[in-house]
Amino acid sequence: MQAHLAAMDDEMWNVITDGPLKIMKPNLAFSVSNGEAQFLEKARHEYTNDDKKKDNLDNLFESESNISSKLHKIEQNVRDSLIDQAAVFKSLSQEARQENRILDDVQTIRFNEFRKHVLEQNASIFVGLADVRKEGDAIHAKVDIMASRLNDIQKDAEATKEALFHQLFEFHSQAQENHSVIHVQLSELVDYIHRGSADKKGERGSRGPQQPAGTQITGSAVTPSFEQRVEMAKRRIVQTVINADTATRESQEAAERDRERRRKEAQSLKRRRRD
Repeated sequence: MQAHLAAMDDEMWNVITDGPLKIMKPNLAFSVSNGEAQFLEKARHEYTNDDKKKDNLDNLFESESNISSKLHKIEQNVRDSLIDQAAVFKSLSQEARQENRILDDVQTIRFNEFRKHVLEQNASIFVGLADVRKEGDAIHAKVDIMASRLNDIQKDAEATKEALFHQLFEFHSQAQENHSVIHVQLSELVDYIHRGSADKKGERGSRGPQQPAGTQITGSAVTPSFEQRVEMAKRRIVQTVINADTATRESQEAAERDRERRRKEAQSLKRRRRD
């Protein structure tokens, strides 16, 4: 029987190559015996089991295919999501870099403006300090000029004081001299008056009536009469007093002019100091 099956192997069985497994399908178009019928029944039973296995495998393959498809879809979705996230992150990164560049530019502009403002303020301060320094130098120069003028005024005042002191000393000396001269002249005048009185008394006793004064003056061309000498002495005294008064008045006027000049110079100096 086995030899018969072996001889009929190629004719009885068709090889089914559908799917991943090779399944043998019997060819029933022949006559069999009882033993062969049992064998065929057994083979049919195995074939039925193989169909079930095939169905199970097909279901398994279909499930695997569905799972693989779903996994592929999930993977594709995850990949797309990651790509979208990467694009979003890239866009955010670019926007952040752009904002950083804008902020850097704005900060640079503000810093440059602040630096420019500070430099302008420093320049203004330096110009103001230069102006203040110039004004201070001008004030110092004015003070030096005023100090020099004040020294000159002091020197002039000292010189004027010395000149006035010298003039006063000369005036005092002249006054003393005039006083001495007047005293001598008055003494001489008094003595002369006394002598003239005595002479008149003697002449009245020895002579007759005295001639008039006009006749006596006309008759005597060399020696003046008593009245003439008295008049001359009075004139000299008056002239001396007038000269002394004139000198005193001139010295007082000179002192007053000097005081007025010094007062005006002091007022001018005060006005310059206020300016």
